[in-house]
Amino acid sequence: MNTVLSLSPAYDRLHSALLVQRSQVQSAEVIQLVNRALLAGERVSAAFYDLTQLRLLQQRKSQPLLTPKAEKEIAKFLDELNDITPKTVADKAQFSALQKQVSRLTDKFHWKHASPILVQNALFNHTYHQWQQALEALFSEGNGADVFDDLQRILNDSARKIPVLGDTVSLFKQLTKLAAECREKSALNGLEENVMAGYIAAADIATRGIILFGSTAEAVLRGSPLPDAERQERLIKEHYQQVVERMHPWFTAV
Repeated sequence: MNTVLSLSPAYDRLHSALLVQRSQVQSAEVIQLVNRALLAGERVSAAFYDLTQLRLLQQRKSQPLLTPKAEKEIAKFLDELNDITPKTVADKAQFSALQKQVSRLTDKFHWKHASPILVQNALFNHTYHQWQQALEALFSEGNGADVFDDLQRILNDSARKIPVLGDTVSLFKQLTKLAAECREKSALNGLEENVMAGYIAAADIATRGIILFGSTAEAVLRGSPLPDAERQERLIKEHYQQVVERMHPWFTAV
């Protein structure tokens, strides 16, 4: 297994446990549910694989520029960014106002050793590690309320930080919609008749969140236009189809 592009052993343990469970049951309904859980795990793992590939590319581009002085300047900018960023961004109007504030901060900041691009890279790395930890919890804990709370926290944090990428109102709407799904699932935790259904829902939310984040980050990294909602939905559908057909490169890399 490629250790650079792999998740923790938690995924392997869960995947193996699901295979054993499927081999021991005779109910067609249970087998179908286990198959859905296996597919959900593959989808989110493949999405994180794509994100890790993107991170490797990002590191190759940014690492030579990360001098100690640049890192200090990035930290200073992030401190000032945190000062103007509210704990929660409630709606489009508040988000648009935040975008203007971030734009003014970026324009007036005294850049000497770093740049807005290096700040974007720093935020990418931060969010990457958030997703890595969330998936560790997902594969270890299944569908607990803490898992949905973790996903909601990442999505809300991303929604607060994406103004540094430019005009991202469309992405803000998609992230907040997913966060709302997390709130609903967290409130229903313990009421689900089958805990596996909760795991499937959590894995699906994580998959979509990672693809939204990854496709936007890739556009920024490559200097391409940011994907709109229609493009994002198409990317999600294409990813799902690749996994169903077992054509995604993750299957041969791990």
